[in-house]
Amino acid sequence: LDALRWLILGVVVVVAGLGALAGWLIARRATRPLVQLTDAAEHVASTGSLDVALPEAGDDEPGRLSRAFATMLAALGQSRAQQQQLVQDAGHELRTPLTSLRTNVETLQRHPDLPPPTREAILADLETETRELGSLVDELGQLATDTYADEPEQAVALDQLVERVAARVRRRTGRTVVVTRQPTTVIGRPRDLSRAVGNLIDNAAKFSDAPSPVEVSVAH
Repeated sequence: LDALRWLILGVVVVVAGLGALAGWLIARRATRPLVQLTDAAEHVASTGSLDVALPEAGDDEPGRLSRAFATMLAALGQSRAQQQQLVQDAGHELRTPLTSLRTNVETLQRHPDLPPPTREAILADLETETRELGSLVDELGQLATDTYADEPEQAVALDQLVERVAARVRRRTGRTVVVTRQPTTVIGRPRDLSRAVGNLIDNAAKFSDAPSPVEVSVAH
C-alpha cells in the first residue's frame, strides 16, 4: 500500500505538471491574438499611427475581433484623409478671396483720393468678396459638422454663369478673359458648377503667361 501510495502520488504530480504545461501552451496560443491586438491598440493610442500589424483573422472570437479592429482602423484612416483633404481644399478656396480683399484694402489705404467711380467699384468688389468668403466659411462649418446639404439639381444657364465667373477672375487677377458663348442650359447645381468653372479659369489665369488672354468657349 505504501508503494502504491507513492506511485499514485508520483503519477498525480506528473499528470498535473503535464496538464498545467498543456494548459499554459493552449492558453498562450489562444490569447496570442488578443495580446497582439492589445499591443496594436496601445500603439495607436500612444502614437496616433494607424499603420500597425494585426494578427491573422480566423473564424474564432479573436479572429472576429481582429477583423472588427481592422475595419475600425480603415474607417479612422479614411476619416483622417477626408479631414486633411478638407483642410487643403479650405486653404485653396479661401486664399483667393482673402488675397483680393487684402489687395483692395491696401489700394484704399494707399490712395485715399481715388475717383468716386473707382472707389465705388473697389467697395463693390469688397462686398462681393466678403459675401463669398462668408459663404465659404458657412460651407466649411457644415462640412466639418456633417450638416452639408447639396443643392437640388436645376436648370442652369451655363453661359451666364461662365460670364459671371470670368468677370470675377478679371477683377481678381487683372488678366484678360475672353468668353465666347452660346445660350447653353444644363442640369446641375449652380454653386458646384460655379466653383468648378471658377477653379478652371483661376488656374488658367494663374499658370498661363500674360498678356495672352485666357479664352473660354461655352457651347451647347
